[in-house]
Amino acid sequence: MADPRREIPSVNSANFAQRMRETIMVYLGKQGNKLDRGVTVRDLVEGGYLKLRQSWLGGDNNPFDGVAPGFEVPKDTRPPPTPSGFAADGALSHILVTCDDPTYQSGHGHGESVLYGAPFDGTGPMPTFANAVELARFPGTVYAYGVNPSTRLRLWLKWRSKDGVLSLQPAGGINGLDVSTGLDVAPLLDALTAAAEDPSAPYAKFAVRADLFYVSSSTGPTDAGLFSVVTVPITMNGVTVPVGVYMRDAFIMNGTIVNAKIGNAAIDNAKIANVSASKLTAGSITVGEYIQSIGYASGLSGWRIDGNGNLEANNATIRGTTYVGGGTVGGIIIEPTAIRSSNYNGTSLGFRLGADGTLDMPNGVVLTRNLAAGAVTADKISVQRLDAMSATMGTLAAGQLEIDGGPDPDSWGYVRTPGKWLDDNDGWILARNRADGANFLSFKCGGMRFNMHNYPGGYGAAMDWGGIYMDSSGYLEVRRQAVIDTLNVAAGAVAAHMRTSGTSDTITIGVTVPEGQTWDVVANGYVAPYYVNDTNPAAGYDPAVYVTLSQSMFSEYVPGVNQSYSVDVGEGTTLYYMKYRAPLNVMGRTTLAAGYHSVSLTVTGPSGPMNKILLLSILKRP
Repeated sequence: MADPRREIPSVNSANFAQRMRETIMVYLGKQGNKLDRGVTVRDLVEGGYLKLRQSWLGGDNNPFDGVAPGFEVPKDTRPPPTPSGFAADGALSHILVTCDDPTYQSGHGHGESVLYGAPFDGTGPMPTFANAVELARFPGTVYAYGVNPSTRLRLWLKWRSKDGVLSLQPAGGINGLDVSTGLDVAPLLDALTAAAEDPSAPYAKFAVRADLFYVSSSTGPTDAGLFSVVTVPITMNGVTVPVGVYMRDAFIMNGTIVNAKIGNAAIDNAKIANVSASKLTAGSITVGEYIQSIGYASGLSGWRIDGNGNLEANNATIRGTTYVGGGTVGGIIIEPTAIRSSNYNGTSLGFRLGADGTLDMPNGVVLTRNLAAGAVTADKISVQRLDAMSATMGTLAAGQLEIDGGPDPDSWGYVRTPGKWLDDNDGWILARNRADGANFLSFKCGGMRFNMHNYPGGYGAAMDWGGIYMDSSGYLEVRRQAVIDTLNVAAGAVAAHMRTSGTSDTITIGVTVPEGQTWDVVANGYVAPYYVNDTNPAAGYDPAVYVTLSQSMFSEYVPGVNQSYSVDVGEGTTLYYMKYRAPLNVMGRTTLAAGYHSVSLTVTGPSGPMNKILLLSILKRP
């Protein structure tokens, strides 16, 4: 049958767009023959043919999870081939049947083997397959068919596919395989005894009445018997020999033994219906149906391995490498290319970990009590929410980034460049204190900086671009000449800037006002945040810290806010009180006449090595 579908033309073809449209329209069933319409996954699922594998929505390669309920896959009516390797051997009460491994694929593969048989006593015409009846069905390649001793049968074998189709011709030929079970020895011995004791039995008899009858070599070297018959127990040299027949060496072409005690047996080929062994050592074992433990109960106890490779056991310890194509471990499903939870749906439930390293947790949370530093390393992390004490990342793209401090109530949470704090190092930091909600922001790049902070009861900010300075008090200073082009400059709009810093209790700036001039001076004092350790055990102890400017010079004075928080920290037997101080600020303004003046910033009380900054803004009056 000709294929009506057209090839897609080259992209350089003049009618490429039109032919592409025609191809897509035919695929969609909008034009052309309806039989050429494409079939989608949605068509198969919504049409009730196949069940959708939910993990496929999350990236699994196989979209189907078997046929849909109520839908029957069309049967393959092709018959299996005639079985090969068919053989049968008779034991005392079983017939051992074997055949080759059925590897055919017709009828969706092998289902079972079917054994047929017809009785035959050796007289009359031999039976054919038309005379046979079904005897048994078995899944593997070896089967023990139970039957009475002294039974003779003609046997045939067929294979049946999973779709229920039998081989057209049976193995065994026209008249089947001839097989007989062993004779029942007990009735034979009874018959021999009766014949020996009946003087009228029509048989020639030779009897030896002796306690011991044996046959030995006529030339020696001893009279030791190679064949001995003992009719009564004999005791020699403390050894008692029971009644029986004894042979040193025996060569038997065919034998029937009801019970055998063998110390050491070397057997080329054994067909055994049932084996009970304390220990079994084998180079290889081929199993047709199954091997199982004593007491095996499906789903309850023991273990079982069947001929199809299915294993059922309670527990397993595997020391080497394990390759699993699929299955379920607890609530975890193993797929060829992923593992996933049984409730994974790709949209809101469960998880899926693909072979490509992709982890999909639509609504999951990763919980741990102790995740070591550096335990999570990834080129990319995409999450709705990430809670972490610290993280080192190359690139961070986030819709929201919350900073809430560390695990301790008084700790700072921050985002910063390495090593940056409220200092003169280049870099930036954005920080928040969990206890009081204080925040600060600091940027420093060479001679330019920007600082901003707030704390309970106050705030402050300053910007220094080298040539321009401005702070939160509204003060603006331009330090470079010829940068403002204007005809109207307000009195005091041109200012000089002086700055000093240090960690001593008092820092000072000296100012000399020229003769005949008067300067307006604005002073800003700043003390960085700090901690104070003290051993005073009194509850609520809060040492006072005072920050002042030279008040004799100022017409107004605004004290800085002094906040403290204590945390008890045990060190040996000494109890320390750690006092946190928020940033402290003071500001004052005054008029300086001609002459030399000293402006100082002083911190009194338990202070410690705090960083202090004093800034003078000098407004030159005309």
